[in-house]
Amino acid sequence: MAKTGMYVGLDIGTTSVKVVVAEYIDSQMNIIGVGNAKSEGINRGIIVDIDKTVQAIQRAVRQAEEKAGIQIKGVSVGLPANMLEVENCQGMIAVNGDSK
Repeated sequence: MAKTGMYVGLDIGTTSVKVVVAEYIDSQMNIIGVGNAKSEGINRGIIVDIDKTVQAIQRAVRQAEEKAGIQIKGVSVGLPANMLEVENCQGMIAVNGDSK
């Protein structure tokens, strides 16, 4: 039985956002799509405007989807540990029982 899989990588850089789509078939990785967009909302590797950063990621993902002919549902992202900050948060949301 052949082993297959689809892998998507995302690189969020200060100057550009890059996406690569690779297909793994029988021990061979083939790049089938790429996307590239100018980074916005990032300054010296730090996200300063999340909305602009999300838009840049979406542009790069759309390009990669079009070139690969697939819909991307998840990506793998590498994060530099020295820039990573984790914050444990809790919250509550009021939900009206009549809403759906």
